[in-house]
Amino acid sequence: MGQRATNTKINNIDRKTAWHLAAAKGKLEALDKLWECANEELTPQSSSNKFLLTKDDKERTAWHVVANMSNESVLKKLWEWAKEVLNTEDLNNI
Repeated sequence: MGQRATNTKINNIDRKTAWHLAAAKGKLEALDKLWECANEELTPQSSSNKFLLTKDDKERTAWHVVANMSNESVLKKLWEWAKEVLNTEDLNNI
């Protein structure tokens, strides 16, 4: 059986996870599914660390990727999720 979507060790050569790739392509449905799986399998703190705060080889989070793509709807969705699980210190470190 394949590995679960919440395993962020599955990434490409640039250390981009499925989360980074879906964010870069503006795939809100894929991000929703990944977030849903993460919330079923991980604690809120783990979800934030694995998805919202994970960095690629250029030290970019999904936030950076989405902001560079100027995708307002995905950025708003990331913000909604961040408000659920991140504290002020986490947000300042993005």
